[in-house]
Amino acid sequence: MYRKEAAVIVVLMESNAAEHYSALVARWLTGPACITWVSGAGVEKVAEILGADISSSSPMSWLDAQFERYDEDCESVLIGEAGAWVIALEPNGWEGSLPEQLNSLSKNGKALNLYWDGPVRNEFRYSVNGQLTMDFNRSTSGGAVQGIPFPDTLDDSWKISALVLAEQLTGVRVGHEWMESEHLRFILSAGEEED
Repeated sequence: MYRKEAAVIVVLMESNAAEHYSALVARWLTGPACITWVSGAGVEKVAEILGADISSSSPMSWLDAQFERYDEDCESVLIGEAGAWVIALEPNGWEGSLPEQLNSLSKNGKALNLYWDGPVRNEFRYSVNGQLTMDFNRSTSGGAVQGIPFPDTLDDSWKISALVLAEQLTGVRVGHEWMESEHLRFILSAGEEED
């Protein structure tokens, strides 16, 4: 009886998480983006590893960072704390999705990344203590990962499932309040043109 009740609770929690992330995606994550969760490194260390200019930090909301990205063609990353984790969110960026970056970010802990640049290219990576332990995308997820369904559809379902998996692995729920709040925005020097 206990196992059956526990299974029902897990299904309800996943259902609740899917509903939560469906609303979050619809409101905040409609365009291309890269989200990286990091434990074992602070905000400035995450910025440094991602190739940001530390002196460029400025308080900014996700919405403002997106406007800056598209209006001023400014490649940046918005970084803030969420519980024991640091979240780095790149509007139309990809630095956190690179396996070598993720392994560096997880050198003293864990790092996971969700990247999408539209409905077709979706990637998920998870690294622990500098080693990539999970790496899949829309075409290789095989329908389910850790019991979470990953449908091969061109809507937001895959992205929502990946956010549910990220919550399951980190214990952190990214909410509307985090998205509305100001965090530190850093300019990515990796994206600057050289003279």
